[in-house]
Amino acid sequence: MYKTTFKLFLIACLFLSTTICFGQQCSEFQVTLNSQADVDAFPVNNPDCTIVQDLLITGNSITNLNGLSQITEVTGTLTIDITAPEGENYNLTNIDGLNNITTVGMFLNISGIPNVVSNDMFPNLTSLGIDLYLTGLLPEHVNGFHHLTTFENVVVTDTSSLSMNCFSALTTLTGSITMAYNEFTTFTGFNLLSSIDEGNVGTIAIAHNANLIALPNFENLTHVEMLQIQHCHSLQNFQGLESLQTVGYLYIDYNNILENLTGLQNLTSSDNYITLLHNPLLNDISALSNIPATNVLEIRGNTSITTLSAFDNLNLTDAMFVFITDNLNLTTCATTGICNRLAQLGTASVEVYNNGSTCNTAQEIQTTCGIMNVDKNNKDLNIIAYPNPVINILNIDYTGKAAKYSISDVQGRITMSGKFDNQIDVSKLLVGIYFISLQLQNETSVIKFVKR
Repeated sequence: MYKTTFKLFLIACLFLSTTICFGQQCSEFQVTLNSQADVDAFPVNNPDCTIVQDLLITGNSITNLNGLSQITEVTGTLTIDITAPEGENYNLTNIDGLNNITTVGMFLNISGIPNVVSNDMFPNLTSLGIDLYLTGLLPEHVNGFHHLTTFENVVVTDTSSLSMNCFSALTTLTGSITMAYNEFTTFTGFNLLSSIDEGNVGTIAIAHNANLIALPNFENLTHVEMLQIQHCHSLQNFQGLESLQTVGYLYIDYNNILENLTGLQNLTSSDNYITLLHNPLLNDISALSNIPATNVLEIRGNTSITTLSAFDNLNLTDAMFVFITDNLNLTTCATTGICNRLAQLGTASVEVYNNGSTCNTAQEIQTTCGIMNVDKNNKDLNIIAYPNPVINILNIDYTGKAAKYSISDVQGRITMSGKFDNQIDVSKLLVGIYFISLQLQNETSVIKFVKR
């Protein structure tokens, strides 16, 4: 009986209006609405139409979209793109006529609706085939798209909005997130997002958002192949990324008031690229201390960084390039990882210049690395130099025999030398960092000291 009834239903659908069974698709390949008159005429001219292929809404005379309330599906692309002539206001204030749309098969593009008031844009949209673009003039506060769970790319660019609250149900993107050149201070959403992946090149690119004070809370996201946070001049840290564990490429560049990398402390892998470029107030990079290796390390123009100790455990032996330049206050570069790289491969593919003392060249770092190694030997040999820092007399406690000594500066230039004595007058040395080499019976011991 059930099968017979279902067959009769299908047969009826072949002969009756498709509106009754599945909804009717409009005859036009693209529906273009240039005026309010076009919007109002749509239900009159298309009384049974619930499905359109492409829908383009343009024209500044449009004030509302109420005439489109019968549409439930756009199989291709839905575009709202309104431009007001210079000196005229934008007239569209209401897009509730699109509230019954559940599906957009390809792209959803929205631009030029600054005066629209909506507490929940597209409240019934559950399926989007490819990308969503929010661009240009939009309402001050955008709220919507809370029933989409998966699509390809989110692109939010050049918007005038002050805040956005979107994508609270989104769990999967097969492409990327791009947020660039926007005015908003906050963007909430993405809290359920757990996967961004497009053939292992899934990307989060947040760039040129000068007023952004906080990142979205990606509390369920553990991996992204590329993370770019650039030119966000109101960000002080990266809170919101605490769940992130692995990143292929990490780019943190030109963020004017960024002070630390809090939010990235759970990263355990960034195996392709770590880049910190021109973040003038960045002084704490300890959040990266759990990363074991990377292929390229690039630290340039971070004028407040004083130490690279966060990279003590970073294996750079197999790294393709190491760049450490223009970090004017950086004085601690001789980390275990960097020392091991220089010891095994020398200065090839290592570029170091214009940093603080002991970090100004790769050779200076090598010297300091050597001192670090002999410091351990000095402890084994019970050699002690004091006071350190010293003003006049440097005392050296050593029970064995030493024939000669020499003192060199951080550039390797010998400034003093002579017969070893347990007391050496260094009062004529200029203020700075020096290394005293003691020629012992079977080896040379080197001690670092500071002259005041």
